Amino acid sequence: MMKLLNYKKITKGFSLIEVVVSLLILSITFTAFSLLLDQNLKAQLQKEKYVYKTTKEINLLTLYSNRSTTNDVLLKNFLGVKKEREKILSSFGIRREIEIIFIDGDKEIKIKIIR
Repeated sequence: MMKLLNYKKITKGFSLIEVVVSLLILSITFTAFSLLLDQNLKAQLQKEKYVYKTTKEINLLTLYSNRSTTNDVLLKNFLGVKKEREKILSSFGIRREIEIIFIDGDKEIKIKIIR
């Protein structure tokens, strides 16, 4: 006597709760990753602005330290900035601490020198 094999058809898939949880995990991961990318881009822009401003300040400080009689025409030609005002902060004997404010487009650059 031969026994026939009884095949059971298994059609069980994922339950609704499993699908919802997996989609939730995927959406949280995607959101976190996009926030990290956004923060990275903002940090790069901030770094670029800081490096640009610092480079301008160093160039102006070098120019004024070497030649304190620098006029506005030279500043415009070399660095593309114009001098707005000069303010004496303190003085000791013949030395004065001076703050010079420059305008570079819409940015303000301040340097302090001692003459």
